[in-house]
Amino acid sequence: MTIIVVNNESQFDLSFNVANVDCGLGDAYKFRMRSQWDQTDDTWVGSSSGYFTATLLSTNDRYSEFRVTLNPFFQNSVEHYNGIYEYELLCDDESVLDSGLIKVVTNPGGTTGDTAFVSNNENLEADTYFTPNY
Repeated sequence: MTIIVVNNESQFDLSFNVANVDCGLGDAYKFRMRSQWDQTDDTWVGSSSGYFTATLLSTNDRYSEFRVTLNPFFQNSVEHYNGIYEYELLCDDESVLDSGLIKVVTNPGGTTGDTAFVSNNENLEADTYFTPNY
């Protein structure tokens, strides 16, 4: 699944292959993402609690559609959020309704955070460790 987050948009709609969703709590659900780029960081992207709010729009025997509301942290145009994320759709009691992978494309994409590499061997000098005798 791919979502495109355009600058200054605060919501997007997602459909999940989860039929007849009902957590018994009205239409309050949670959505969270974790980047696959850094396997050592177990932080879920989102607000300070790691969740985006998800509102149930419709559900039937085949799928359910939600509207996910982003927070200002994720709408920061300086950061680079493009990438592949693990996602979870949860009930308010933390039970997982659906999980999987999602591709996030932001426009504008923000800075990449790249650091310029300066080599200590700009002249491409090679070291010789063994010279055969012919």
